[in-house]
Amino acid sequence: MKGSSMMKPKSQRGLTLIEVLVALLVLSIGMLGIAALQLGALKQNTSAYWASQGIWLAYDMADRMRANTVGVQQAAYNNLVVDGTETVVNCDSGCAPGTLATYDAYLWGQKIATLPSGEGHIDSNGDGTFTISVMWDEQGGATGTECDPSNPDDKTCAQVTIRP
Repeated sequence: MKGSSMMKPKSQRGLTLIEVLVALLVLSIGMLGIAALQLGALKQNTSAYWASQGIWLAYDMADRMRANTVGVQQAAYNNLVVDGTETVVNCDSGCAPGTLATYDAYLWGQKIATLPSGEGHIDSNGDGTFTISVMWDEQGGATGTECDPSNPDDKTCAQVTIRP
């Protein structure tokens, strides 16, 4: 049966292979898109983690200051800057309020050092309030400490103003 409808014409041979290659190309582009979305989500998740850690660390120091009001009154927390390189202080058997502030700064600095280029500042505002700032380098290369979100040279900041 030469004229049978079961035989494929010569012009259609290899067409299935081209269809498979086009499908693989479309699938590959889709997978690259999914990978890009996953990478973006990972960056945003990391950024949110650092921000929540920054807020938590600022409130941690606020609680320490509220627990040591005598040290606050003695200005032991005024203009404090920490970055995780503070000298070890041991208050296991008790400390004077000023030394306890130094111990708080040491412990706080150890926690802040877990952030990328982490740094903590406590500034007395002169009216009985304090601004506690926790800073980290989210983009890489930032060194400024003014907490200005419009300045790309400034670190990312979490700030809390308290009256201990």
